[in-house]
Amino acid sequence: MPKDFSTKILEKFYREKGWVMDEQFNQKVVAIWKELRPKCKEFKKIYSLEEIKKDIEKVERIKSSEDWVARTKDDPIILEYILMEGIEGANWLGENTIVTPTAEYDDIKRGVDFVVSFFDDKDETWHYLAIDATVKSDETKILREDILPTLKRLEKGELTKIKYFYSTDPKDIKIGQLELPKVVIKLEEEVLKELVDTVNKSKRELAGHPASQDIKKQIREQIESAIKTLDKARIPGSQAQKLIVKHQKILKFLE
Repeated sequence: MPKDFSTKILEKFYREKGWVMDEQFNQKVVAIWKELRPKCKEFKKIYSLEEIKKDIEKVERIKSSEDWVARTKDDPIILEYILMEGIEGANWLGENTIVTPTAEYDDIKRGVDFVVSFFDDKDETWHYLAIDATVKSDETKILREDILPTLKRLEKGELTKIKYFYSTDPKDIKIGQLELPKVVIKLEEEVLKELVDTVNKSKRELAGHPASQDIKKQIREQIESAIKTLDKARIPGSQAQKLIVKHQKILKFLE
């Protein structure tokens, strides 16, 4: 049945605010993570007010466009928040992990939904992984549009960059631009619906969910593919090795 005009207006309002059409999920999950999302204006000591203003205007133009509203659905937004909740709240990727949502600029312009920070007890340093969540069903499309661009950058010796980052952990004082490995995570629609029902009942039931193993597998495969790409990349050996080590560190956290 076609949506009535009032429903379309409500959906447009929710999309622009970053909410989904599930009020219980909004209150239990989205509201909490939205508070942790960096705001461009908080980086006035790093970037000029003029530069920040331009970035904010770029984001607002995109968000207010009819094309953006039409393409933005509930499922990708829900997946993003489910992953953040599962990774940090339920330790899907291990206990020494912290999740930081990206600023809207990095979400929309850089294609990164959030950053996972892994703490290495041995050298007492943090290691970072960019996550892009998708609900696309076409594996070929995911490879072409989301994964290959990352590998192409690696061939040139470039990591994914985000502009507005700060850690939510007081021991990690990193703030500003961050260069890091990136992966794309996909979950099937049925699994996503099950996870939403689980969260709406009790977040604690996310612990040990089978989806966590699938997510680990996806990350491992993409990181291993990135390492193979760097092995063959026509860039200076020392540069390639430095990037390979960054990716190998992520693999160790997933063991």
